[in-house]
Amino acid sequence: FIKNSQLTDVTFIEARENHKAWHFVYSRVQDGLIIYPDTLQIKVAKDNAQIVGANLSEYIKKEQVKVKDLLDLNAETFFADYVVVEEERLVVVENSGYDLITCYEWIVRKVDDGVQTYKILVDATNSRVIEIDVLQ
Repeated sequence: FIKNSQLTDVTFIEARENHKAWHFVYSRVQDGLIIYPDTLQIKVAKDNAQIVGANLSEYIKKEQVKVKDLLDLNAETFFADYVVVEEERLVVVENSGYDLITCYEWIVRKVDDGVQTYKILVDATNSRVIEIDVLQ
């Protein structure tokens, strides 16, 4: 679907499922930034792999992202020694006022707890922690 629709500016974010379908989520990429508000979802039936739904309403908005001066945050110095960074990327998210914020997104785990993984968003302009999510 992505290839046939010539959506060359998206990247895979996650997959979710229910008892009938898979839900694949993609977000737009601009200048190396993942723009989370510009997502698209594709729903695929589990029994026959047919596309049973697609939502591109957020993707087609193509938010105008203006990147401010970013801090050069280093995950190794930002976190304590017992935190292992599994993945790092720059993303754009919306705050509660619908303002676009550029953030470092770090997927981390504690060394003594190799099972639990966290997604941490840190504002790239002021190093304030925006969100911490426990990933399943």
